[in-house]
Amino acid sequence: VGMDVVGSSDSIYIKNNTLLGNLGLQNGRGFNINSSGSIIELDSNVIIDTDYGIYISSTSSSKVRNNVLQDIDLLGIEIQGDSGVFTDNIINSIVGGNGISINGNGGANVSRNKILGVTAGSGIVVNAPNSLVANNYVQSDGVGLAKGISLEANGSGSDVVFNSVNVTGTDVVNGQGITVNGGTNYRVKNNIFANNGGGYAAYINSDISTFDWDFNDYYSTKNSLASYVGTSYDTLSSLVAASGKDSNSLSVN
Repeated sequence: VGMDVVGSSDSIYIKNNTLLGNLGLQNGRGFNINSSGSIIELDSNVIIDTDYGIYISSTSSSKVRNNVLQDIDLLGIEIQGDSGVFTDNIINSIVGGNGISINGNGGANVSRNKILGVTAGSGIVVNAPNSLVANNYVQSDGVGLAKGISLEANGSGSDVVFNSVNVTGTDVVNGQGITVNGGTNYRVKNNIFANNGGGYAAYINSDISTFDWDFNDYYSTKNSLASYVGTSYDTLSSLVAASGKDSNSLSVN
């Protein structure tokens, strides 16, 4: 661990540090924050070559912003505990995992982050309720699993809005702009889900009838634009007919 903060430390400010790790160290973490202190801020740090970039589990008012994570093996930022603000971070080159994973009690604000070069994982995983995922840019690539944003069972009530996703991975099945694996009452609006690698713009495994889902743009170089509950659809109009959503959405490059 580059820096480990555990306990009820109060008012933790970690700024302008550079941590250079070693991918050969199993479970190596740049910052490991597990605290119930009143204020935790990670600002303008650089983390290079670790298995995990930032792990934060806190009941505090957390702010993680303006950090740069480079060449991370498994997971860029993992969010546990209560809500926090995670903004303006750059996560570049995730070798085999996820860019940002939202877990815990929910209410996190994940916005204006740039997540590039995600392989064998998702750019953003939403698995905590009532979270905000907004104005992020995600690019996923590689020859296998390459997903932009994944909505999971515990993410109900979250807003996924104004994000731009570009999948360039070449797997025509496991390359997915947005993936829905569970949860209810999501708001998914004003996003761009582009798949330039030949896979799906959207891969929806759940009924989205309770979702507020519209005004998105879908693009794929694949004949099948989206998969909805096990059936592939070549056109946006056929997806709209099946899902009852996206009546104001577009399908353009």
